[in-house]
Order: sequence, then C-alpha cells, then structure tokens
Amino acid sequence: MTMNVFENLKVVDCGSYVAGPAAATVLADLGADVIKIEPAEGDPLRRLAPVYPSYFWRLDARSKRGLSIDLKHPSGREAFERLIRSADVFVTNYRTSLIERLELDYETLASLNPRLVYGHMSGYGTRGEEADRTAFDSTAWWGRSGMQDWIRNKDAETTVSSPGMGDHATAMSLFGAIMAALYQREITGVGTRVHTSLAANGIWSHSMAIQAVLADAKWAQNHPNRPDHAPPNLNQQYRTADERIILMSLLNREKEYVPLLRSLGLEALTADPRFADATVGFQNVRELVSAVEAAISERTLAELRAAFDRHGITYGFAQHTTEVIDDPQLRENDIVIDVEAPVPGYEATVASPVWIDGVDKRPPRLAPEIGEHNTEILTELGFTPEEIDTMAQERVTTTFIPQKEE
Repeated sequence: MTMNVFENLKVVDCGSYVAGPAAATVLADLGADVIKIEPAEGDPLRRLAPVYPSYFWRLDARSKRGLSIDLKHPSGREAFERLIRSADVFVTNYRTSLIERLELDYETLASLNPRLVYGHMSGYGTRGEEADRTAFDSTAWWGRSGMQDWIRNKDAETTVSSPGMGDHATAMSLFGAIMAALYQREITGVGTRVHTSLAANGIWSHSMAIQAVLADAKWAQNHPNRPDHAPPNLNQQYRTADERIILMSLLNREKEYVPLLRSLGLEALTADPRFADATVGFQNVRELVSAVEAAISERTLAELRAAFDRHGITYGFAQHTTEVIDDPQLRENDIVIDVEAPVPGYEATVASPVWIDGVDKRPPRLAPEIGEHNTEILTELGFTPEEIDTMAQERVTTTFIPQKEE
C-alpha cells in the first residue's frame, strides 16, 4: 500500500525566488498542501527568463496552490492569520527587515499557532552586519564560500555558477531542518523555528578544502595557484579523441591500477620496472600520466566508457546538459520525470532528490497562475462569497490567469 506521506500537512510558502520556496516544493512532491503566497505582481521568479511564465517558476512552484493577497491590508492580514492558525509549516526566505515590516517573525506567528514549524533561509546568517544583505546563491553560496575561486585551473578566470545550483542544495538543508522540527513537534507538541543560510551551505559544500586550510595544508592554501613543479595527478581531466572530457577518480589504486592499464591497452607497461605495480607506478606518476593521457586521446568517449565499464574503472565524464534530459540511467531512476498534465515547454521536469519506500511522490502539477486559487483557499478559511468579492474589488486579492491561445 502506498500513500502521500504529507497528505495532511499544510504548508505556507511565503518566500521569493528559489532557495526557500524550493524546500516547500519538496514537501509538495511528498503530498503536502503547499499554498504559495504572492503579492499582486507575483513572485519575481515568474519573470526570470525570456518567456512567461519562466521555466524556473514552473520547476519550483509546481504542485502548489496560489494565493495572491496584500498582507498589509487588514482583510489580507486577517486571511493570512487564519491560514497560519491552520498551518503546520511556514517557509520564508525574506530578509529580516521585510519580515519585521510585514510582522512575519516567528514570535508573532507562533503566538497564533504554537504548533507551527517556522522555516527560515537567509543569505549570510541572522546575526552580524551583513544579516540583512541581499543575497543570491551566486553571491553567498558560490562566491563567498571560496568555491568560485577554487574551481578553476591555474591562471584561469573564475566563472559564474549554474543557475540555482546553490539554491537547490540549500533548499534540501532547509527541508531536512523542517523534518527534524516536525519530529520534535511529535514529541513535544510544540513547533519551533529552524534556520539555514546560503553562505553556510556553500561553505559546507566546500568544507573539505576549508578544513585542509584550517589544518595549514599548503596545497589547499595555494590552490588554484599550484606551483609549476607540482607532480601531475592521475585523477584529473583528460580530453578524448572526439573532444569530450573524461575524469579519472582512482582512489583504490591497488585494485584499479592493472585494470586501468588493460582498459587502455597499456598492460605491456607492467613489464617495465617503473610500472610493475601500483606502488612503483605512482612513484613514477609523471610518466604514467603521460601514457594514460596519450591512450585516452586516441579513443572516443563511447569507446572509453565501454572499456572502463568492462574493467570496473571509476571515472566520470562531462555530460552536456542537453544529454542529461534523455540520460537513460536518470530516467530509469525517476530523476528526470514526466509531468502530470504536459503543456508546451513543460513536458518533463527534475524530481526532488528524496524517495521513501512505500510512499508515492505526487506527479508534478503545473505551477499556479497569480492568485489562481484565491477563491478556493479563502472559502476554506471561512470567508463568504460576498467577502471574497469585496476583497477582490478592493484589490486585497489579485488574480491573473492568461488567456489560452486558441
């Protein structure tokens, strides 16, 4: 028997852009009723692409219901407070100054609903001079963590991050924190506030190199400006005959050394005392790398993958993003999935990276239009049709559903 594990969980998503709302997306995938609160003009993520609504919006607002309401208007505030009283989880990534202006702080909301789990995501943390600084994953997760400087070759320019790569990683941390708080609530009967930040998650992602720096490791301190006399490393990138990039990752040298040579047609090297086994081979790593590099350059990626798979070699390759969407391994494991009701430009999407045995994940539904579910949600909160009409006439609520082309 399968179920949606969070089918009785109500979540209020009162964030913007990606990192906070994406945590609510994972909850929606697992069956929660997620209500996305937006201002009249909608979440800016709707417009963050050359098309409207943006493909980013459809990714991170899927399977949610939309409520567009003015939180500063007394009627809008009343609707919001009714919603909070019936909610289990509140998610926001607003800056502290905006949270205070809108009276969305934990203490205020907990006074309305002591069982509420309040999930907050910030850019640089909640204390210090930069606590209220505007942040995106490219600035706080990628740049501030040291990764932007680290992930480049010597003398190369730094590069920008992939869209949302830090946002989605941080969203999973917020999701995990919310899960822990829900578990605590089961024990105590009382909700709590949980918090994470883009900066903390970027530094956690980069923490192995940072720990090496903390231990005064010179190789980490000097990276990426490695000295020219540093010996080559077998575990590096190589260019194939068809101009693809393949990455070796042989951490178990004793097990994979001879199979690697065989897979590349280099088994004759073992007759040379310099390469007789893994120990001496890695003592002569410069010559070893030269031989491996030459052999790889003569073969295509497909040929190398077949040979490495046959001999059990640990490797990776730089897959094009256009190849990811049809990767049979990813499709087989429901990582790239079809949506529930496809429309042009939204036939498939990326699954959230959590699965639970015996639990159905909700097939992704189209993200809501601005205020698409206003009447439905307000009716559930006890407002009469006349009150709902008045709220619309007074612009407390906003509805914008584009006309479909015939």
